[in-house]
Amino acid sequence: MEDTFPARGVANGTLASEFCGLIQPDPPSTLDNTFTGRNHTPMALLAEHRKSIATTHRRHDKDSGSPEVQVAMLTAKIAAVADHLRGHDKDHHSRRGLLLMVGQRNRLLRYLARTNPASYQGLISKLGLRK
Repeated sequence: MEDTFPARGVANGTLASEFCGLIQPDPPSTLDNTFTGRNHTPMALLAEHRKSIATTHRRHDKDSGSPEVQVAMLTAKIAAVADHLRGHDKDHHSRRGLLLMVGQRNRLLRYLARTNPASYQGLISKLGLRK
């Protein structure tokens, strides 16, 4: 026996517009595992982009966490979020994340300047940072 809801008017609790096929499901996303805003600009780095950054700035073949790689990753993420904020002035949550990333990058750069000044100078010239 089917349940009919008087408020909906269709069996099994579906809306009349869904039953008639008026509501279409959302199309599948073309960017997998990437957060996209309303204008569909990815704010997260894609795996290929992260891999290319790591191979460019690594110290040795299996390096993925040295300060140079971390600063390069943060610089790319900062550029992506800054680009997003140009079109979304009132996105204060992303703005806070941007400030946290900039602070983390500055701490890593200070550490690198203290421990390996030659690598620090090469990195900031390669990334085009103003220090």
